[in-house]
Amino acid sequence: MGEKADGKKRVVWLVMRADEPGHGEWYAREREASLKATWLRQSWKAKVTIAKATLSERGDDDT
Repeated sequence: MGEKADGKKRVVWLVMRADEPGHGEWYAREREASLKATWLRQSWKAKVTIAKATLSERGDDDT
């Protein structure tokens, strides 16, 4: 789901629309998340949130 930052942890980004809580898409790269958010804002006039998460190798949320 993302590139490992230091061998144990990796950073991923979640893009969510404000009008669809609980539904979002995960991205491995910040650029992909940013492009998706921009597209949603321009095409759908949606309010969008981008959240950054750091995950351990086990997949547990460390943030």
